Amino acid sequence: MTKKRNPLLRLPVFWLSILVLVPAPFVAVLAVFINPIFREVSMLPIALGVIAYIWMLESVYLSCRPHWLDRLVGLPDMYLAHGLLAVFAFAISIIHRLELPTFGLAKTFGEIAFWSLLAMVVFSVLFMTRRLTDLIAPIRSFLMAHGPLIKHEIAVWLHRLVLITVGVTCVHFHLISYIVTVWPFIILCDAATIVVLGYYILFKIREHRPELQGQVISREMLADNICELTIHVPGINRNWETGDFAFLRLPDFKELREYHPFSMADAPNKDDNATFVIRGDGDFTILLPVFASPGARVDLQRPFGRYHRFIKEHGGGRPLVLYAGGTGIVPLLAVLDAYGSATNGRRITLAYSAKNESELIHQSQLRRWAERTGNTIMLKVGRFNDEELRAAVTPKAVYLLAGPTPMYRSVRHILRHEGVAASDIYHESFSF
Repeated sequence: MTKKRNPLLRLPVFWLSILVLVPAPFVAVLAVFINPIFREVSMLPIALGVIAYIWMLESVYLSCRPHWLDRLVGLPDMYLAHGLLAVFAFAISIIHRLELPTFGLAKTFGEIAFWSLLAMVVFSVLFMTRRLTDLIAPIRSFLMAHGPLIKHEIAVWLHRLVLITVGVTCVHFHLISYIVTVWPFIILCDAATIVVLGYYILFKIREHRPELQGQVISREMLADNICELTIHVPGINRNWETGDFAFLRLPDFKELREYHPFSMADAPNKDDNATFVIRGDGDFTILLPVFASPGARVDLQRPFGRYHRFIKEHGGGRPLVLYAGGTGIVPLLAVLDAYGSATNGRRITLAYSAKNESELIHQSQLRRWAERTGNTIMLKVGRFNDEELRAAVTPKAVYLLAGPTPMYRSVRHILRHEGVAASDIYHESFSF
C-alpha cells in the first residue's frame, strides 16, 4: 500500500525551509566563530544581513525553475516565493543598514547593494509577482492597461538585476574585517554563492541548448485570437504528465526567442506530439501564429505542472470536478482525455465558461465526450452564477480549477462555503 502524504504540509514545509532552515546554518556558523565583542553588541543586525543575503541566493536559485521542486509545490508557488524572498530581504536589510554602520569601500558597496535591491523589489512586485498584485486593485488596473506595452524581453533583462545585487553584496561583506576573518563562515558562504551562480549559468546554457527540440506539424486558428499548434517533440514523454505546461520558443525568429509557458491540451502519447492552444494577448502570443507555420523549429524545456500529481495524491477512485474559464480549459482537456474514459469508472463533472462563443473552444468534442462517457458537462457563454457553480459540487470529489484569478477566487469561495476541504482544491495560476 502506498503511503498517503498530506498535501497541506508541502507548502508550510517549503516556506519553513527557505525562510528558516536554509539560512540557519550560515547564521549559526558566524555566531559561533565571530569575535565575542561583535556577538554581544551587534549580532542581531549582522544576522539579519546574512539572512537577507541567503534569501537573495535562494531567489536566484528559484528563478532557475528547479524541476524537482515544481513537482513538489508547483511553479506558481515557486515564483511567488522568488518574488517575496526579495521583498523580505529588502525589509530586513533596512534594519541591517540602520543598526550596523560601515565605512569606506564596504559602505559604498553596501549602499549600491541596498539601492539595487530596492529597484529589484519594486520591479518584482509590479511585474513578476502577479499573484500579489492581482489582489491590489490600482496596480492590477495599471498592469491590465499598460502590461501589453512592456516587452517581455525587457522584463527578463531587468529582472536579472538580482544578480548584480548578489555580486555587490558579496563584495560588501568581504570588505568587512570582522566578517572576512571568520573563515568557516566565509568558506560556507562563498561555496553557496558559487553553487547557486554556477547553477544559474548552467540554467542559461540549457536555455540556449535545450534538451527538447521539436517541429510544428500543424497550425489551426480556433478563433480570431486563439491558435492551436501541434508540435512533434521527440523524447518529451520522459517528463510529461497529464495537465502539464511547457516553456517554448521559436529560436529562428528574433521576436520569439524568449521562453513562454503554455499548457498542453493532450495527455502524454506514444507519438510524442504535444498540442498547445494559445490566445493572442501579448507580444509573443500575437506573433506566434504568424511565424509558427508547419516545419518551424521549436525549443522546449521539460514540462512542468502538478495537476496529475494532485490527482494521484488524492486516490484513484474519487470523482473529479473541473472548473475552467476561457483558455484555462486547455490543461483540463488533457485531464478529460486521460481520466474520462467510459470504462475506468471515474465520474467527471466539467463546468466550462468563456466570455464569448468563439472562445468556448472544442464544444462539439466536449459534447461528444460527455455522450460517450456518460459524464457531465456544463458549457456557458458568460460567467456561471453561484447557483450553477454549486450544482457541480460532488460528494468526496477532487476539484481542479483553471482560469483567470478572479474566477478562481470566486469558485474557491463557493467550494469552501459548501464544505469542500482546501486540500481537495487545486489551481495552477499562470500569474507568474
